[in-house]
Amino acid sequence: MLNRKFHILIILYLLILFFNDLPSYNSSATSSYGVSVTLTDDWYIRNRESYKVYCKAYVLYGEDTVKNVSSMYFKWYSYEPKNGWVIDSEGYGLDTVDTKDATIKNEIKVYVKVSGGGIHGTITSDTLHAPIIKKEGISTILFAKKNTGEDITENVKILHWRYTVKKWEDTIYGFLTRDTVETLKVIPSYDSYSNSKFFNWENISNKIANYDTFETYRDTSTYKIFAYFNDFSQYVKITNKLTGGGSPAEGSTVFFKDPWVVDESNSEFYFEPYGYRNRGMDAPFIEESAPLQPNTSNKYQGVFLDQGYNQGNWIPPYYSVKAQEEQTFTGHGQTITGYFHHWGGSGVEYQNANNRETPVVFHTQDAQAIARYKGHLASNVARATGYNNGRRVVKNDSMLYMVYQDDGTIWFTKSKDNGQT
Repeated sequence: MLNRKFHILIILYLLILFFNDLPSYNSSATSSYGVSVTLTDDWYIRNRESYKVYCKAYVLYGEDTVKNVSSMYFKWYSYEPKNGWVIDSEGYGLDTVDTKDATIKNEIKVYVKVSGGGIHGTITSDTLHAPIIKKEGISTILFAKKNTGEDITENVKILHWRYTVKKWEDTIYGFLTRDTVETLKVIPSYDSYSNSKFFNWENISNKIANYDTFETYRDTSTYKIFAYFNDFSQYVKITNKLTGGGSPAEGSTVFFKDPWVVDESNSEFYFEPYGYRNRGMDAPFIEESAPLQPNTSNKYQGVFLDQGYNQGNWIPPYYSVKAQEEQTFTGHGQTITGYFHHWGGSGVEYQNANNRETPVVFHTQDAQAIARYKGHLASNVARATGYNNGRRVVKNDSMLYMVYQDDGTIWFTKSKDNGQT
């Protein structure tokens, strides 16, 4: 009988110890305060067989987050398969913690108890269940190189999309997950130290997104990934002028399509959940005030020279320009409506210079792409049709035909409605 009572007491004692270590809800302590635990990172460490979980505790007073927790005592618990719940770490103001190493075969569970700092009693968070990486890690080395061969890895960061916590992290601890699709991002796109800008991944011509996906295969023990940066020009200009020259139309615009630009003011460049990125050849035309000079002080960060054009062949990715159908200019002492005529300039080539929208290649550091406009019936000759030594205006039924001079060039125009338009 005594043995039976003794056994019952032992069992009750063990149950009390067990439930004391479980996460609990203390109604008197948490009437004003509460605490929650968020997973901030979860990844491999040192070798492909283990990883850590990084957590942060948020203490709430009502609906507000308590910012100063230095006087509060945090006691973190993690679950071990052999020993059950154990104290992982503890201390004043310890609102962040990385758990002890854990094998990837085991589940990681974490919770925290907080006391002091105005809290009456103890508040306890819910148990956090960290996602478990079931696949093996593959050793990975990330590099950034310039087209000259210069190693610029220390100048930039290659971020990893941590799918376990759905955010970018600036380190992979040397490992990616084997046999899966990983996402990497390079920042910044412009490296001021080497004066170069991001060009592509792995020297693959169409892999130019500032963040892109990578498949990790089993056929290598170490995976090496390169982000390449190239020299560029920041003196190229894109503008518009009348055929006779002069300044760009006041308030006029040009359109530019840049496969490398990231426009964080435009939702077309935003992709959930990763954020903003460049669009490659799917980039939209962006309307800009003329003249436009893509350089490091604006979102374009310069342009690559001789890009996308090789001995008459257009090979994506390449730049494109587009002009308005008409613009208003001041010329010959009057306001003139100019109509697009052709693309010209210096140090540039076009796929079709007579189209308002055309691919373009910039060959020189100070190249200029100029949309040329012809002023309707505008002439710099005071008596363009006034001399009687030849016919300049001819009528045939309701059709009018006119030949006149402007800026040293002979122009021909016609009207189908007796000169009304």
